Amino acid sequence: MDRYLWLFRDYLRARNFKKKTIKGYLQQIKRFYRYLRRELGITDLAQVTREVILGYQQYLVTAKSDRGQPYTVPTQSTYLGSLRTFYRFMVRYDHVLYDPTTLMELPRQDRRLPREILTKKEVQRLLAQPDIATLQGYRDRVAIEIFYATGIRVSELCGLDVYDVDVGKGTLMIRDGKGSKDRVVPMTATASEFTEGYMQKIRPKFLRGRSDAALILRNNGSRMDKFTMLWIVQRYAKWAKIKKNVTCHGLRHTCATHLLEQGVNIRYIQQLLGHESLETTQIYTRVDISSLKKAHQKHHPRERF
Repeated sequence: MDRYLWLFRDYLRARNFKKKTIKGYLQQIKRFYRYLRRELGITDLAQVTREVILGYQQYLVTAKSDRGQPYTVPTQSTYLGSLRTFYRFMVRYDHVLYDPTTLMELPRQDRRLPREILTKKEVQRLLAQPDIATLQGYRDRVAIEIFYATGIRVSELCGLDVYDVDVGKGTLMIRDGKGSKDRVVPMTATASEFTEGYMQKIRPKFLRGRSDAALILRNNGSRMDKFTMLWIVQRYAKWAKIKKNVTCHGLRHTCATHLLEQGVNIRYIQQLLGHESLETTQIYTRVDISSLKKAHQKHHPRERF
């Protein structure tokens, strides 16, 4: 069975999938392999039936990850989606006669509302925490300004290079974003101003003569990583006495919610966030209930007696 795994890897490479995506696919198919061998004693993919796939789907509901944590519904869907892609490849290239995942239904995912949306006052307190008189403080202020101005993902922020920034136009080029898609997003005037100052005066001091195209740098001059960025954001949230679980992704949700509250067309927010489907963006309409509240106050009988 391992031979098909490497053929699948080569297939994904030929289709220009990212290395990270390919790694994820392979890890998820290896998990399926382990299930076949350990739970069922199957060593030939031709023996996999629809019943086997259904059993694997049920297995994921109760199974635990290598860290001992149960698989969330989105993770289960990811594993099963990878398996479906794998079998489509297997059938297309005649490695198996039929696709046992054809009738497989992915687990239903609840459309939960984004949690821990910051208020505008909380955002102001968060932005006020970095000491911009220091190198690290100025860099951190730039990162948080960009998060709130653009709603980009933490992986996209860490992936920014200096030539992706056009401070004159006030835009960022997000290259190879989710789904391997590029997009241009606008920055606020404040974010542009801080970013320009950072690029001219602060960033060269982090580099210390090194050559690196990364925009946001760690203290040692290397490219910022998402774990360090999360630690930075949460440290300032603690200093600001914000009693919420503040994350980089939470700032993304906050940006989108605040724009919607200001009356921005949801199509523009979809483009800003890089959502392929408008349905994904529409979840923010359930967060902003200002219009509903106004109508409720105006028409509910209890408001009059």
